[in-house]
Amino acid sequence: ISMTEKIIETDDVLACSGILKDEAVCDIADCIHEKDTSGILNIIDKVLTEGKNPSQFLSSLIYHYRNILVCSNTENPEEYIQCDSSILDRIKKQSGYININMVLYVIKELSMAEATLKRISQPKAYLEAFWKEYRPLK
Repeated sequence: ISMTEKIIETDDVLACSGILKDEAVCDIADCIHEKDTSGILNIIDKVLTEGKNPSQFLSSLIYHYRNILVCSNTENPEEYIQCDSSILDRIKKQSGYININMVLYVIKELSMAEATLKRISQPKAYLEAFWKEYRPLK
């Protein structure tokens, strides 16, 4: 409450908690799909410079890919995904062009990276190295 002099908004909560904005997570998924390593590294730098938790960063990405999977496999994803309608529309769109095998692969890779990240003393360096070495499915 002391961080703001106005009504507490969603962005205020996200800033205090270290959670990524849904838009940033969607942007990262687009960069992953487009194999845009530079874009991913720029987002990582911005997110971590803002003080976001590196482990939360990976958790948010894993959950986002779970949401893509839900959109790909259900007729009413809004029953299973809680987010703004504009974000849900974007996730639905991503589910249309991101291959299911790629979604499963990314979830697996990110889960392994998340487990490793918990043991690393330099999380930013690890995340940057992970994305430089990341090899998506063809």
